[in-house]
Amino acid sequence: MSDTGSKAIRAYDLLNKEAKGRAGGVPYPGTIFIDKDGVVFAQLFLDGYRERHSLDELLKAAKADKGGSK
Repeated sequence: MSDTGSKAIRAYDLLNKEAKGRAGGVPYPGTIFIDKDGVVFAQLFLDGYRERHSLDELLKAAKADKGGSK
């Protein structure tokens, strides 16, 4: 996703405030699930940017937290 000026990152409080220089304005690495009303209903975060969640992990999070819990 392109997020000029990190507007969405800031709106969902995902900004990695520790990132400086060229990395300034980047989010914490992870995945958030947002419903059609713009509400975050699931979040999966990682310590580093090189790792990614598996498709199975993403599907499980999307199905388990569909009720709105975080």
